[in-house]
Amino acid sequence: MNYLEFLTKKAEAAKTGKNEPSTETSEVKQNEGTSLFGEEVTEIKNDDGSSVFSLADEEQLQNIDYDKIVSKEQPEESNTLTSVLRDFFSFDAVKTEADTDGDGEISAQEAKDYVSKLAAKDGDATTLSMNDFDAVIKEKEIDLEVAFNQFTQQTETETQLPETSQPETEEQTSQISDDVSSSIPTDYSSNGSYSESITDRPSSGNSSYSYSEQSTPSNPLDSMSLEQLQSEKATREAKVKEKQADVNAVNNGTNAKVKAAKDEKDKAETAYKEAVKNDPNVKKGTDKDFEKNLENINKNQTKLDENAVKITDKEAEITNQEETIKSLTSEFETLNSEYESFNKQLSSLQDSLSKAGTPTGKEEDKDKDAQIKAKKEEINTKISEKNKEIKEKKKEIEAKDKEVKAANKKLETLKKDLEKLNTEKTKLEEEKTKLNEEKTAIEATIKETCTAETKAKMEAYNKAVKNIETVKASELSTAKAALTEAQEAVSEVNTKIAETKKSQALSKLSDTPIMDLSSIPESFRKKYGVTEKTLPDGTKVLACSWSRFNKCQKEWIELQQPMLRAASDLGLTLVYSDTERTVAESNAGRARKGALVCKGGESPHNYGVASDIVLFKDGKAVGVDSDLQTAFAQKAKEYSNNRIEWGGDWRKKGERHHFEVRGWQSKYKNPSNLVG
Repeated sequence: MNYLEFLTKKAEAAKTGKNEPSTETSEVKQNEGTSLFGEEVTEIKNDDGSSVFSLADEEQLQNIDYDKIVSKEQPEESNTLTSVLRDFFSFDAVKTEADTDGDGEISAQEAKDYVSKLAAKDGDATTLSMNDFDAVIKEKEIDLEVAFNQFTQQTETETQLPETSQPETEEQTSQISDDVSSSIPTDYSSNGSYSESITDRPSSGNSSYSYSEQSTPSNPLDSMSLEQLQSEKATREAKVKEKQADVNAVNNGTNAKVKAAKDEKDKAETAYKEAVKNDPNVKKGTDKDFEKNLENINKNQTKLDENAVKITDKEAEITNQEETIKSLTSEFETLNSEYESFNKQLSSLQDSLSKAGTPTGKEEDKDKDAQIKAKKEEINTKISEKNKEIKEKKKEIEAKDKEVKAANKKLETLKKDLEKLNTEKTKLEEEKTKLNEEKTAIEATIKETCTAETKAKMEAYNKAVKNIETVKASELSTAKAALTEAQEAVSEVNTKIAETKKSQALSKLSDTPIMDLSSIPESFRKKYGVTEKTLPDGTKVLACSWSRFNKCQKEWIELQQPMLRAASDLGLTLVYSDTERTVAESNAGRARKGALVCKGGESPHNYGVASDIVLFKDGKAVGVDSDLQTAFAQKAKEYSNNRIEWGGDWRKKGERHHFEVRGWQSKYKNPSNLVG
């Protein structure tokens, strides 16, 4: 797809709201004329005759309104050249190059400078053509198919996009000032003020999109729990058996097409034998040699077919065993990671013990000595427990190591069995070659004297034999490809299961990181009522006064562990600004903010599977557009085995504070799961 095709498809999709080209009034037509699009001078027009994209000659280049090009607001009247350039600057690679001062925004002057360079890409700086755009597309390796798919997907689900973070009208927030109830302070600054820039994102009519050329479709496995993955594995393994049976059906001749070809061969063989037997011109005795040869050929082929089935089965066993070894190895590595973590925790406890102090024994230090003694007893108890855990984990590691070794030994046995089967196959192939050579010699003798009718029967038989091989090869290729695909699907889910098990194991290695209330600016704490709250699983977190977790889905409560650990790893303090939200609260927010807020029943907050957060570092709020916010999001996704979805990955701006269960719609969007 070139840039012209991209713009054409995008303009049409914007009118129809669909991926498919419309066949009705929104049809985009191409007419000859002078235009932006280079030597072929193809001007694209709507069905009403209005131009979709304008010309870009030297005069127009000089009169471009660059303020409109870089404006965050959609111009009331946008000429076509403005639209083209606005779209082009939305590509990340283009935006990065044009942003020469590195402030994250493109100024009018920066846009002008970039367009001057862009126009010269094809060697003619006086006009702006499609060749100029396509040169950059190729140079920056921008995937227009991905960009178009993102645009159409977002257009189709516009009203379902998660909303900006905002506590909705409710009893708990009735005392909060109007500015807080309309915009969560995700851009809170250390000087005690906060920015409402989060609500300044483009409206649904804005044509400025932020495409990610590197984005890929999400994997449905990412949103599955371990139980769901195990179920999916069983389904995929059943598919493997089905495809393996298809391969064997080709080899043993029960495949419909192969069977039909064999039936034709058998008929041709019978006719051929009869012709040779009854042909008076065939030398006496030759017919008996001929029949014996065909009998041996058929026996040899039967053995080859049986051998092929055994090979397929053995190859499948080997594939399964290799998957088993991968799984066992992953479990072994996880156990070692846990073992190392336990030892680090033990070392930390021992350090704490040495720093606990030594009782003086003096009367005036009686209370202090008692505290020191109690602290040491507590630490020693934990050390004893940790040593016990280490000992048990070591036993698990030894047992798993034996399993891995036994599995590898079994794999070697299977490979030797396969080697024997392939050796047998080679011998049978050699025998087949000799029998065919003998058949060729006998047929040469028959041809010397036989009638034309016998020759015709001979040719029909040989043609039928070749047809079997042709049909078999074709069917086998298709069946084996399907088997390989099914096996790869099992391998994929096995990998995801291993990752999930490892993620769950590592997330339980130590206590939940503590989020320190004292690291939050006092002005922020007071203004938004930030206090320590307890999740249903007992985890202590920091949250604004209106935040609720009582009816959250169990999965989302569990996923707060990777969120908190990600924050801890980066030295951040995490504050929840919004989690549960009733349908009434969403509708009240929508009445105030319009389409920026999902209508009741469409938000993941309504089902207890999403949270909006604020992060702090060294007593200062972290900006939602900062690299630190991005780093936190990436870690949270990694620690959750990609079960957490981040709003910062979406096309629309203003969702970088938002996190939710990946694929929540298919799992939880049900009236019975509404929080209220």
